[in-house]
Amino acid sequence: MAINKELENRVVAILEAYDDQGLHRTGTDTDTESAHWLADHISSVGQEPTLMGLPHLRVDPIVSELHIGDQVIEGLPFYDGAFTDEEGVVGTLGWAGDDAAIGVGHYVVNRDWEDSRLAEAQREGKYKAMIAICKQPRPGSVTGLTPTNAENFHAPFGPPVLQVANGVEELIAKAIVDGTEVRVIAQAERTQVEAFNVETTIAGKNASLPSLVVITPRSGWCNCVSERGGGIVCWLEMIRAFAENQPDRDVWFVATTGHELSHLGLHHFLDYHDPLIKAAHCWIHLGANSAAVDCPVRLQASDDEFMDLASQALEGAKVPGVDFAPMGSRPGGEARNIYDGGGRFISLLGGNKLFHHPDDRWPDAIGLKKIVSVADGFTKLAVQLASSG
Repeated sequence: MAINKELENRVVAILEAYDDQGLHRTGTDTDTESAHWLADHISSVGQEPTLMGLPHLRVDPIVSELHIGDQVIEGLPFYDGAFTDEEGVVGTLGWAGDDAAIGVGHYVVNRDWEDSRLAEAQREGKYKAMIAICKQPRPGSVTGLTPTNAENFHAPFGPPVLQVANGVEELIAKAIVDGTEVRVIAQAERTQVEAFNVETTIAGKNASLPSLVVITPRSGWCNCVSERGGGIVCWLEMIRAFAENQPDRDVWFVATTGHELSHLGLHHFLDYHDPLIKAAHCWIHLGANSAAVDCPVRLQASDDEFMDLASQALEGAKVPGVDFAPMGSRPGGEARNIYDGGGRFISLLGGNKLFHHPDDRWPDAIGLKKIVSVADGFTKLAVQLASSG
């Protein structure tokens, strides 16, 4: 199938601009700039954007380092743990269960400690500080510091935890064997700011029909162009399509901040629109990694009807290598909030060897042909779902 060149040009422009903005962490200047950028895109197709503000206590790391002898290893603290002062914590290192001042273990991105004893130690505050050696969950993933999301951002717990890249494990292991005294500094401050969801609603021809809701997260740890860019591309293409051809039912569009902080922005939206979870005809969740190069896309859905519709849409757009989540399982990403609330949904995700990695940058991280096809297929799917037929 020949690529739609106009669509491809729009996709390239969106991904280049998003990547160029910088680190997309919630409540930062970049996050605010990106919100206004999305609003401008909505205005450019004749629709009215809303920047919905939410109060946010932003974490601003000051010094994030592990000192082993003369070696200084850069890291990043857990955003849902405690922080140190400028002097940090001094002591010896130990693996899970060891008697030491500082506990060490492996943390799989967006999952949990690999050793349950470390999870228990974190909860109980057994260690004065902890080191999390970041591991990517996929074979072939690139070495580096890949921060994990702060799932307990509103209720921080435990000691300071410093995340470090998996490439320094040998140095840490030697320090444990040698009983070397180290220093962990995870110094940060909190700043009260305003963060923004970006919203627009396109009125349908029949307001009595249940609405379609389209959500995509727009924040993340790094430039995250293949992680977040694909969802943003599809979201904007759907707005364009409905701006040109009025849908039968109302269509709500929400691009949320706070993804990496336990879906902060979506929680804020649902605080005001909780009945919409069950009342909506369908939620389309445009999640992570649909634009990632050399990785399959993955479908999640609430039921067989929506899974069939979504798979047909991707098949019609010639999207290769689609994976399917088991029906009835709790989905990943913001779709889990809809699942937990009993709503019906279709969710688009994907694999990514650069998940949360600083090298997730334009253009090398992007499977351009794939995301153009995905955008084409999912826009047609949204048009179908917005129809009363």
